[in-house]
Amino acid sequence: MKDILKNDGFLVSMLSMIEPEDKIKNWNIGFYDPKNKKITEIHVSDEGVKVEKPDQPLREITNNPDENKIKISPEEALKIAKGELEKYDSSAKKIIISFQFKEKEIWNVTFISKMGTLINIEIDVTNGEILNSDKKSLFQKGSSVAG
Repeated sequence: MKDILKNDGFLVSMLSMIEPEDKIKNWNIGFYDPKNKKITEIHVSDEGVKVEKPDQPLREITNNPDENKIKISPEEALKIAKGELEKYDSSAKKIIISFQFKEKEIWNVTFISKMGTLINIEIDVTNGEILNSDKKSLFQKGSSVAG
């Protein structure tokens, strides 16, 4: 990991999947190494740290998110997103929270319901503002989620 950062590598993503009643304990963290153009995934949990073999990114990496802009913790982002979820009159079976770059650094919180509904909420990492909120079905025809 230190070698990646020495080579001007950078954090590209952080992702955690939890049950609605759980606290965030596990993270999958991706670091991009521009020298070999690969991502190294690091899994951090109560059991320890596991570093995967470097692998090709799913898409071309163009963004270098600035993790120093994070002023809202993932727990705070989750609380904000759960408040927004109430507007949809829906409950979640699983929750995915991730740090990523989409025009700016965001917390992306996705709630997955038992009925295959995805409620996605994007939150500004600096101030907690909800930037986007939408609902999609995994089974909706023409949905980008369904393929």
